[in-house]
Amino acid sequence: MQMSPHPSERIDDSGVVTNGQTVLELHTEDVPSFDAGVTDAEIVSDITGRKLLQIESLTFKDGNKWRVSDGNATFYVTIEDKAFLAKIDAGECFGKADVLLVNLRQVQRIEGAKLVTESVILEVIEHRQPLQQSLL
Repeated sequence: MQMSPHPSERIDDSGVVTNGQTVLELHTEDVPSFDAGVTDAEIVSDITGRKLLQIESLTFKDGNKWRVSDGNATFYVTIEDKAFLAKIDAGECFGKADVLLVNLRQVQRIEGAKLVTESVILEVIEHRQPLQQSLL
């Protein structure tokens, strides 16, 4: 039978002892250094600005990214605007090639030997119908 500590108990210190000698000590304050989220990524740029994005592919599953185009490149974005996401949950309609005016944050970093850009929609300012060619 395996026993686990009671939820109210916690281990503050731990260590490894070999032949009666302590060879490794770990303390509560050491825990952050083991955080899996820590990377050796070098941030190259961190830019936030207003941008018009055309929706290319969207998903309504929470946490999934949308594919958008800024007229120059196609990329994936995460949407953090909770008010906009609430409108979607309430049934706001979307059509092919709809356009969003947004506050967009793009962070470019170097991870190992790769260049990575992460794009996040912080706020959807306006949801527009698809752009149309002028008939004149």
